[in-house]
Amino acid sequence: MLGLLGTIAVSAPVASSLEAAEVEVAWNANPSEENVAGYRLHYGITSGHYENTDDVGNASSAVITNLGDDSRYFIALTAYNQDGLESDFSEEFEFTTPAISEETDDDDSEEETDESNDGSETNPDGDGNEDGDGTEAEGELPTGNATADLIWNANPETDGVAGYRLYYGTASGSYPAMLDMGNTTSVTVTGLAENTAYFVVLTAYNDEGMESAPSEEFQFLSSQNLPPKIILTKIGGEGITPTSGSLILLATARDEDGHISQVDFYDGTRLLHSDVDFPYALRVSGLGAGIHQLHAVAIDNFGNEAESDAVSVQVAAASALPDTTPPDTALSEKTLPTLTLSLSPNGKTPLLTVTATPGSRVRLEASENLSDWDLIAESSADDLGNVEITDPTPEEELPGRRFYRVVNP
Repeated sequence: MLGLLGTIAVSAPVASSLEAAEVEVAWNANPSEENVAGYRLHYGITSGHYENTDDVGNASSAVITNLGDDSRYFIALTAYNQDGLESDFSEEFEFTTPAISEETDDDDSEEETDESNDGSETNPDGDGNEDGDGTEAEGELPTGNATADLIWNANPETDGVAGYRLYYGTASGSYPAMLDMGNTTSVTVTGLAENTAYFVVLTAYNDEGMESAPSEEFQFLSSQNLPPKIILTKIGGEGITPTSGSLILLATARDEDGHISQVDFYDGTRLLHSDVDFPYALRVSGLGAGIHQLHAVAIDNFGNEAESDAVSVQVAAASALPDTTPPDTALSEKTLPTLTLSLSPNGKTPLLTVTATPGSRVRLEASENLSDWDLIAESSADDLGNVEITDPTPEEELPGRRFYRVVNP
């Protein structure tokens, strides 16, 4: 049985007449098969289904003619031997022929046509539709939360290039949207519709504003924007009552194809606090007696949301009359400690600086998985509210990744 074929290369389709288009196809000859007698080109307008077959003999290129204008074709190649045995199809390749519109070189005829125009427009597509098939006229593109990272080779004439412009749209040959990227070779296109085919060309321009011809058209399929991820950790909260004690909620949120814009903390359906700055944390007190299900919601820059698993908190009934002071659910810079991580003078041992309420007692805990926490030091803040603690773990026993947190006893 014949083996798989090499790579197919297709040149840009061109119009050969007013009625048809043609395309030149080239491929790598199969070097491992000495008994290859020839090749057959299979093509059609449906992927995986080829209505037409051209036997091109033992060649490595061919020109396909009489193609429909402004049409998408799918093409695959097979090889056959002297016995008539034929190989499997090669990898399928796709191309689109250009639109062909009739033009006249006779200026007088054109002038006469304009003078006799009664207000109706001649359709370039020739189908009686003034707007054609929508690929000629600019229009609003579909929008969504998808993005695309595009990169290109810099123009070799770098001395005269001031920047690049990216033109794109959802129809081949029509680019209603434009981005001026400046003198860079990559861009992230945002606001794209999910799972949609886009067509892109690139131009370069110089300091005088002169712009190059567009590059070869490129096509890509946008993907759906991924939602963020969030994990909620509860610190403290044991033995609290409506009038005493508190706990801290710490949300670890990240977004793989964007960034976190906001984290909301909830007690059931009641919004406690919205945090837009890292670290996403909240000190909670004054909850009513009973069991509370606390959770957090992360929102990314495209508006996608992700909800954490809930953490349960048991609030005991107060022995005295309940405090009528409204619950304090806001972060306080004076009471919520902050932690700064650096390296000691030896450049290897973690040095942790805690800023807390002057004279307050702080506990420093460490973890390798954000689930199991071990106490590594306990100290009191000085008159300025500062505490410096060196991780007491021997250097050779320090893990490759370690997390720290500070807790008010």
